[in-house]
Amino acid sequence: MAAHLVAFGVNSLQTRVSRATPALSRVHTADPRMNVAHQAEGATLLLADAFNNAKRAITVLGLDEPQSIAIGLLIVGGIAATSSIMAQADRKFDEVDKKFDQIDKKFDQMDKKFDKKFDQVDKKFDQLERTLSPLSLFVAALVGMSILMLVEMIANRAVLT
Repeated sequence: MAAHLVAFGVNSLQTRVSRATPALSRVHTADPRMNVAHQAEGATLLLADAFNNAKRAITVLGLDEPQSIAIGLLIVGGIAATSSIMAQADRKFDEVDKKFDQIDKKFDQMDKKFDKKFDQVDKKFDQLERTLSPLSLFVAALVGMSILMLVEMIANRAVLT
């Protein structure tokens, strides 16, 4: 019976570790909330070692039934503790995911606002360019006519004197 409890504990732990590994790897490690994840991962690894050692102890030492049951109960308690830690870590991951989603939405909104403002400024520059092109031609014509009139006046004075 105790061997079955140990086997159940080891199998259950391995299942939990395989489920928890993707969750642990999807959060950025610089996040200070990762402490819970690291605690959960560390507790899981320690429990895995304890389970393996307990299984070996039951097999190698030939422990009697009460001792085997006690070790099995400890293993089941360890699974419960690990489950609690992993559930807490999952809740923290969900909170972090929600916050990242909120930040992404805010960046998308800011990006849309920036694009809208940029398009408005671009339209204003286009309008200004269309307005200035004829105006600059007109100013160039005025300057050219002024220079021609000045040259003509100088030429007329030279002829008169």
